[in-house]
Amino acid sequence: MKRNISFPLVVFLETFILYFLAIIPTEYLLTEKFLIFPTISVQAKAGLFVVFFFVVFIFNYLNSAVLEKSLKILPVLVILFIAGLLANRAYTNFYFSLQVQPKIFAVSSRWGIQAMPIVISGKNFGPVWARGEVYVDDVPMIIEDWSEEEIVAKLPVPPRHFRGRLFIIGANGEESNSYPFEIRNPDFLIGRH
Repeated sequence: MKRNISFPLVVFLETFILYFLAIIPTEYLLTEKFLIFPTISVQAKAGLFVVFFFVVFIFNYLNSAVLEKSLKILPVLVILFIAGLLANRAYTNFYFSLQVQPKIFAVSSRWGIQAMPIVISGKNFGPVWARGEVYVDDVPMIIEDWSEEEIVAKLPVPPRHFRGRLFIIGANGEESNSYPFEIRNPDFLIGRH
């Protein structure tokens, strides 16, 4: 009878603890720090949770010594579970607060000339009716198309040719990360033929 009650409890606690330890840093690193993915979908998180559940279930089911050790530290597991819930709640609030800042994931070209379209991919750019601005240092670009995850912009006649940083300022005033970008003299194209 003791195993019938304790086994599901241990599996439940260990699954959630493992999930919290894995998903919080993974999501932050992949979507905010290294800008590899715009988001991690709910389906991917659910799939990860199911994988953790089966691993913990099989591990505890096949190895009774592990289950017995887990039962001995059950109060610690409960404390870790509660700490994980609190950490997850704090992280969720923090993560949502980061979603107001535009983030550039990719730029179609590292250089441009007058009227050349540049496609900027990322997230949190803002809705089409609340366009922000795109700059290369202090030179504003002309916005051709704007969406939450993609911007098409063109360079105006530049006041000078230089290497700078391309970045976005959202309609909310938040500034994005920047990418190296060169405004080139169109004469360089003639020299390439």
